[in-house]
Amino acid sequence: MEGKFREFNSNFKKLSYILKNYYSNKITNRKKSEELYTKMFGLKLPIDIKIVSNNVGAMANEIKGVITPVIIRRNRLDLKNDFEYKKEIQNLSEIEDPKELFFELSKEQSEFYDRIITSYFSENGRFKGAIYKPFEYETKQKNNKGLEDNRTILQQRNLYDFMRRIIVKRFESSFGAFEKSIERFLRTHKMVKSFIESSGKYILDRKVISSIYNDEENADDFTSKTIEKALEEFKKNAEHKTSPKHTKIYKIKDFDFKNKFLQDIDNDIALFEKIKKEIVNINIVNQDPKRETVLKEVKKILNSKESPKRKVIIFTEYTDTVRHLQDYFSKELLGRVQFCDGNITKKFAIELDANFNAKYKDQKDDYDVLVTSDKLSEGFNLNRAGLIINYDIPWNPTRVIQRVGRINRIGTKFFDNLYIYNFFPTEQGADIVKSREIASQKMFIIHNTLGEDAKIFNQNEEPTASGLFKKVNSNPDEDAELSITTIVRNEFNKIKEEHPAIIEKIKELPNRTKTAKAFKEVNTVVLRKKGIALFSILAEKEDNKIKISEKTFQELFNFVKCDFEEKRLRLSKQFWASYEKIKEYKPHYKSSVAEMSTEKKAINSLKSLLKQKRHELNQTLISFIDTLLKDIKRYKTLPKYTLKRLVLSEKRNSKPFDELIINIENLRRKLGNNYLEIILKRLENIDDDIIIAVENNILGIEK
Repeated sequence: MEGKFREFNSNFKKLSYILKNYYSNKITNRKKSEELYTKMFGLKLPIDIKIVSNNVGAMANEIKGVITPVIIRRNRLDLKNDFEYKKEIQNLSEIEDPKELFFELSKEQSEFYDRIITSYFSENGRFKGAIYKPFEYETKQKNNKGLEDNRTILQQRNLYDFMRRIIVKRFESSFGAFEKSIERFLRTHKMVKSFIESSGKYILDRKVISSIYNDEENADDFTSKTIEKALEEFKKNAEHKTSPKHTKIYKIKDFDFKNKFLQDIDNDIALFEKIKKEIVNINIVNQDPKRETVLKEVKKILNSKESPKRKVIIFTEYTDTVRHLQDYFSKELLGRVQFCDGNITKKFAIELDANFNAKYKDQKDDYDVLVTSDKLSEGFNLNRAGLIINYDIPWNPTRVIQRVGRINRIGTKFFDNLYIYNFFPTEQGADIVKSREIASQKMFIIHNTLGEDAKIFNQNEEPTASGLFKKVNSNPDEDAELSITTIVRNEFNKIKEEHPAIIEKIKELPNRTKTAKAFKEVNTVVLRKKGIALFSILAEKEDNKIKISEKTFQELFNFVKCDFEEKRLRLSKQFWASYEKIKEYKPHYKSSVAEMSTEKKAINSLKSLLKQKRHELNQTLISFIDTLLKDIKRYKTLPKYTLKRLVLSEKRNSKPFDELIINIENLRRKLGNNYLEIILKRLENIDDDIIIAVENNILGIEK
């Protein structure tokens, strides 16, 4: 399994790189994607992206096939269609297609909106982000950089792109969140400039970079604080003439592009100050048309005479947007609105359940509206609300499903229909057709500015403004598909009901069964069940040679499925040749050097311990070490982190054998002396191999 998933991971990275960079503006990225394409597929350029996409799809099916024996995957579509579950579930709420609503920007506001996206923070916009990528200004030497330097360049460029996208996403979320971000960015840049002027140095700690990605919601605030903290620590360390480990210290006077670096910092400061003035001049935070439009719709919903009363949940990615709405909504809704900015206390959780959870015993009606960040998009039952408002657009479809999942609860139907509202920017006075066109264009520009991680299109789709708008407004249930488990269960139940004698006959079949039938292709399919593992193998003739390949269970199902009236054919001579080839087939997956090294080190460490310290060990521990060696060499049941604990420490001034003995003793107490015997005994009780072989043949072909 580990070998197989290493192969999946390796291939996916290559395919993903091709998909992301085959049209890249960067020549090096595009060239590398072309090299990967020709190496993987042996095909000539240009890249046929459909071939790459089809391989990604095939890999997804392979992974499904591998994990099917150990997981059960069922979505709402499965529950509605499965012959047994649909009786239990009865009826689920229906999710209506999202409703598009528009907030109107004045001419001045609309021009500001466009400047932010297209001029200030686009990929080649005015924002340079010099403080996030100092390495690029340090040296002219572009070639012959070491691995560490290349890693630093990549990290810093990614950080710059990440921070640029954060600004755009917060702008799309709310003008209040955007204003806070601009203030933080301005403060951070001024602080860095002041530090450089006083010390002539700058640092960008690698720990700062890696930590930023852990909390995207608060990334700009987090970055401001972490950079400030790093600079303070540097000052403190400088006084004691010490230097933090792994921290790169940049001496600005030695930069090849010193003037450019300082100039770009000044330009970014000037840009943030300019934006701050523009925000004040057009008063877009206090006179926020989006906030006003959303409130208007909320009041309309709350004033309807529908029974039961439909409560509303407003979701946003950012706590700053929650705070931007708090005072305004509290005043306008007379306090009947609850806010969650990520701090979920016990008292808050109780109030939330009492007002929004239909299963909660002590029901209350203190709140009609909940405004929350995505902290509540998972794990909470909020089904007394029947309408979700996406205050900002979740570019990831999974996020939409998670949000709607709070009100669409299985087994607790509260409303027949559930609604989703999305709000888009347009211009004052535009009719509905024009509004949709303007909003589509603005969303498309934002989408492209955010970059690859925001793309919600299938790789076979060509992203367009109208296509994006349609995709964002699509029903989250649209992409659901029936799992193979549901399909097979339904087919089996159909046979059971219509032809019960067949089921009884199947019970009498031997563990190894072979048959043949007519099909549009000539091949041999074998399903082998060994223990809990399922192997689906296909043999085909290609260039007069028998080609063997693994297939997913779903693919196998399509090869073997037939009608009740299907006649059995005689097995051909070709079948036996294919069958023998399949029996000999064993998939091989390379072990990584690191993993082999860990296994080898563990074996060598345990052998060294027995050789050098046997006289200090009791017989129980010696027997357990023998069991561990047997397991590592033959059965491989121990996870990687456990193997690492069985490797002698290379630290200086340590007693490696003493530490290893303690680790082994702890492992023995945890697993038991006879853990391997128990595993092997359990395997003995599993049914013998079951092998089902089906030959597909075209009628009339020579037998």
